[in-house]
Amino acid sequence: MRQHKIHPQWPKIIDKQKQEHTIGFFGDSFCADSTSEHSWCIKLANKLNCGTITHWGVGGTSVWYMLLQFHKLLSENKLPKYIVVLYTHHDRIYHPDVLLPAWAAEEKSETQLEIATDMYRKYLDFKEKNEFQFNSSVQWFDQNTLKQLESQHKILQVFGFEKPSFKLNSGKIFSQPLMPIYLENMRQGIEDKDLVNHMTPDQNEDLAEKFSNLLTTL
Repeated sequence: MRQHKIHPQWPKIIDKQKQEHTIGFFGDSFCADSTSEHSWCIKLANKLNCGTITHWGVGGTSVWYMLLQFHKLLSENKLPKYIVVLYTHHDRIYHPDVLLPAWAAEEKSETQLEIATDMYRKYLDFKEKNEFQFNSSVQWFDQNTLKQLESQHKILQVFGFEKPSFKLNSGKIFSQPLMPIYLENMRQGIEDKDLVNHMTPDQNEDLAEKFSNLLTTL
């Protein structure tokens, strides 16, 4: 396992006249920072007349990274008006400062942290526990954290990898996972350099339109 750097996040000003109208994305690479005009994140911000994207997803991070960062922002009263939460895969390993992504698992370990991660994955990482912990935490987050924010924020919950087997109640729920879109693009031979947030420009536009409809429908 090789560790990788978590790059700092920066807000993006879309319209200086609407800077106070904000949206933030919390998750992994499906909603990570993108300079492309085709990103569904930017398209959604425009459709909702948001002037600032305050936060982005961080590619390769675990759901625990997202949940802890979210609660830190909540405690600091820094959450945006529109909140888009995108839950990643339950088997990803958490670390507060570096990435330990699955795609780096076969790279030769050098540091003590990397060697420790190899040992953890071999002896202490259990898929059944990860899934149970993920399901429990997401439902707790929905019922306790997000439920308290509904009166002041517009909330959308999305899943990256798997359709949930449980019901969520806070904000709007988009239960169809995004990973099948990326897998189909790979099957068709579309290269990653031609994708934005793992999707084609048309797929980004379609997703932004669907999300906009959900967030603007009572």
